Amino acid sequence: MRRIMMGLFACAAIGVGAVALAQADIQESIAASGQAAIHAAIDRVAPAVVRVEAVTKRVFPWEKFDWFWRFFGEPPFPERKVTSLGSGFVIEFGGEKYVLTNNHVVDEAEEVRVISQDGKIRRAEVLGTDEMLDVAVLKVEGIAELPVAPLGDSDALRVGDWVIAIGNPLGFDYTVTLGIVSALNRDVPRPDNRGYFRRMIQTDAAINPGNSGGPLVNARGEVVGMNTIIARMSSEGIAIEGINFAVPINEIVRVLPQLVSKGTVTRAWLGVYIQDLTPELAAQFGVEPGSGVLVSDVVPGSPAEAAGIKRGDIIAAVDGNPVHNTNELQLEIMYRQPGDTVTV
Repeated sequence: MRRIMMGLFACAAIGVGAVALAQADIQESIAASGQAAIHAAIDRVAPAVVRVEAVTKRVFPWEKFDWFWRFFGEPPFPERKVTSLGSGFVIEFGGEKYVLTNNHVVDEAEEVRVISQDGKIRRAEVLGTDEMLDVAVLKVEGIAELPVAPLGDSDALRVGDWVIAIGNPLGFDYTVTLGIVSALNRDVPRPDNRGYFRRMIQTDAAINPGNSGGPLVNARGEVVGMNTIIARMSSEGIAIEGINFAVPINEIVRVLPQLVSKGTVTRAWLGVYIQDLTPELAAQFGVEPGSGVLVSDVVPGSPAEAAGIKRGDIIAAVDGNPVHNTNELQLEIMYRQPGDTVTV
């Protein structure tokens, strides 16, 4: 009996050891496959990433005082041209190739250059811009020979998804950083204090000055966003790390036809001030939270006023599409053409 029990214990020990080895192999296999997927994603998009250089004229305050010119015979400071750096990526739209970047990278630029990974410099022209999304479309000389970045579906992103940022931070060309989707649908204050960026992707993938306009890529090697904002300091002056934001690629794709065809984006306007239905407001109006959007005021002379919408109304749907919050209502309206008729 003793020999039998010892034999059983020995078998059990061998079995546990085999399981441990198998689990280690599985973990190693998972790590290797994950790393291979990241490598493949980078290889798929990186060749389409470019460096964007924008040359602007820096105007100094004293240049406005022409009395200084008349008295001394020369301006107080010589005119200076400043080159700002950003990133971009090549896309295909309507059978043509373009470079997408941030509007703030090329805003008021006198000259724009695009540098590909082979070091070749190409002249570029700003074809269209949209300040609301902070997006610019560049028409680039000799772009036909550059590869195109595949575009993904930013609406399919989930919190925790792996994402990759590719760009040229601080002039270090084609830097790659890895992180996850930290949150979705963030409303982020604009640096110019002119409202908010809506529905932004939050990520902890490291982004620095020079990354602006570069792609945020999913694990399948598809562009899901454009890196745009870096959070560096809180309103209390506390240093922040790992909070960065990207414009969803689906938002950019929606405005591409207008940017390419006419260089700007015209958005529809309803003319209402709105707010989400909190549980307290929902109880006050006798509706379920998230069942619509509350109209807090109506702009005089607006389409909303003409349609009979009043303060205190709740907009539950647009053309039969339910709206659960202010973001959804804004999206239902803003990408329609002025003059379109909708049912609310």
